[in-house]
Amino acid sequence: DGNLSVPSAGSPQGGVISPVLANVYLHYVLDDWFEREVKPRLVGRAFLIQYADDFVMGFTCEADARRVLDVLPKRFGKYGLTIHPEKTRLVPFRRPSGRPVRTDSAVGTQPGTFDLLGFTHYWGLSRNGNWVVKRQTAASRLRRAIRTIAQWCRIHRHEPIGEQHQTLSRKLRGHFAYYGITCNAAALHAYRDAVVRSWRKWLSRRSRRADLAWPNFNRLLAHYALPLLAAVRALRFTDRRNASSSASVSARFTQPSQSRGNGIGQSLSKLRCSRVPCRRRHRLDQRH
Repeated sequence: DGNLSVPSAGSPQGGVISPVLANVYLHYVLDDWFEREVKPRLVGRAFLIQYADDFVMGFTCEADARRVLDVLPKRFGKYGLTIHPEKTRLVPFRRPSGRPVRTDSAVGTQPGTFDLLGFTHYWGLSRNGNWVVKRQTAASRLRRAIRTIAQWCRIHRHEPIGEQHQTLSRKLRGHFAYYGITCNAAALHAYRDAVVRSWRKWLSRRSRRADLAWPNFNRLLAHYALPLLAAVRALRFTDRRNASSSASVSARFTQPSQSRGNGIGQSLSKLRCSRVPCRRRHRLDQRH
């Protein structure tokens, strides 16, 4: 709104420095605590994968995951952070048992899915008919990207066609570069199709004349071709033991802020675990 504010808490929402600040702050709050205090007290194996303010915790014992989940609010509250109760959940993520039957493996048909860094992770079938962890663009991210591109086409519809084409091409290449992974081709094609349709829609409304018919628009695309989906990256687990975890917990934390747009409010954690016998217990709630 044009007003300068100097908050004493929080980080700029969407600022380029925010991930760095979150990484520094969470190193002691989460990373160091997990290695020094949590892992020595667990029954089974565990791992932590963090990227800025998003992270995954994996456990081979579900009881371990539940105990860590119970103690997380205390740990984060100690440093002025709160975990959003509606964004915190335990999601089964066990590898489906038995030899799968070759069927359509749409998201949600297998037990347990979770979102991380813009991707939905789920169990699906490989070309050989085996269960593998697949990833596709999260539905919320895809909807937001489509709304953003439609808004851009509306605002810039009166600019020269060549300039619009250059910007849309950059946006498509950037989207493909991030989301272009194995098993995500359908979402990538859906995004490109939305870009094409939005561009035609708002070019048709540059004046009160008749809409830009598809044959004419296709001739325009022949001259101003938009990028096509090329090769995609293959992502694989480096540790097969971690790939067969069986539950996910997601959470959201916030930090108080004194000005609008300066509070931390990010998707925080996903915990994954599997059900195995737990023979001993340790107390985490005494040292958080």
